[in-house]
Amino acid sequence: MKLALIGLPGSGKSAVFACVTGDSGCFHNFSVDEPYAVTVLVPDERMDYLRELIEPKKFSLLHMEVLDYHGLFAGGGSRDSMLLSDVRDADGLVIVLRGFTDDAGNAPDPLADFDSVCSELLLGDMGQVERRIKKLRVQVTKPTPSQKDDRAELAVLELCAKCLDEGRPVSDVEMSDAEHKMLRGFRFLTGKPMMALVNVDEDFSVSEAVIAKLGERCRSVEAMKSAIEMEIAELDESDRAEFMADYGVSEPAACRFLGAAMKMLDMRCFFTAVGQDLRAWEIPAGATALDAAAKVHTDMARGFIRAEVVHFDDLKELGSLRAAKAARKETAEGKGYVVRDGDIINIRFNV
Repeated sequence: MKLALIGLPGSGKSAVFACVTGDSGCFHNFSVDEPYAVTVLVPDERMDYLRELIEPKKFSLLHMEVLDYHGLFAGGGSRDSMLLSDVRDADGLVIVLRGFTDDAGNAPDPLADFDSVCSELLLGDMGQVERRIKKLRVQVTKPTPSQKDDRAELAVLELCAKCLDEGRPVSDVEMSDAEHKMLRGFRFLTGKPMMALVNVDEDFSVSEAVIAKLGERCRSVEAMKSAIEMEIAELDESDRAEFMADYGVSEPAACRFLGAAMKMLDMRCFFTAVGQDLRAWEIPAGATALDAAAKVHTDMARGFIRAEVVHFDDLKELGSLRAAKAARKETAEGKGYVVRDGDIINIRFNV
């Protein structure tokens, strides 16, 4: 999983990045061409419980790559075009918005800043779509083997162009699964899941009205006091709880952010416990037991027999896998079973 942090200059994006990753190297990263990237582990209390219960020799948490990009400029031209081209590789976007008075005394306006960033994303997608449409309009006039496919692609891209021209994201265009697959290579910026993260200070809080309006535009809305969170991260663990309580912070920034990111990406987490190896795996919502098998190993998918599934909540309630089996909470599922978040899965296969 790969997340891109983007935002206007002065939004405190690098401070947010440092809070989430525990790495402040982004403040010293002056490369325009390359993002600053850190891979972080995704905390999960369920994994803590399973480790105590199973006592594995090895365990693996989910991990997520977080990338800090230089600030976007409204109408940024070729510089922003290059940046946005790299951002297309991300699975999701986190738009960091200024929620504090800047050094010039300007009051925060998260909604206006969000619109500015989204305008750049729209322009980036529009340029890509227009170039491809121009080429396809010539290609479809030629009796080539790909003429039928080219016409189908052109029709969908013209719908995308219309949507973008109206100021709406590509995600608003209704497409079939085949059409989504056809356009997968475009990696549309406005087709990616988005989180709006308002970076606030002690003097500013995000109103419910602003949260509601941002929520209409993206999957998730979060607020973070990055200056305070950085102070918390630097404290000894024994002092953190009291400091967090004083500032009304329920849990560290990394836990809140990464949990919200998983929901924003619409990912599910399942677990496997094979021998002394306990692992967490991510999989898209709607994925099946066969997809889960392929995630673990292609041989498991190739020789799939069944999936033995018990949900974490049932296991925790009953206290052991043996008790869960005795209570018939473990079920045998076929290839089409839709994996739930928190499933513990044992794949039976033969190759």
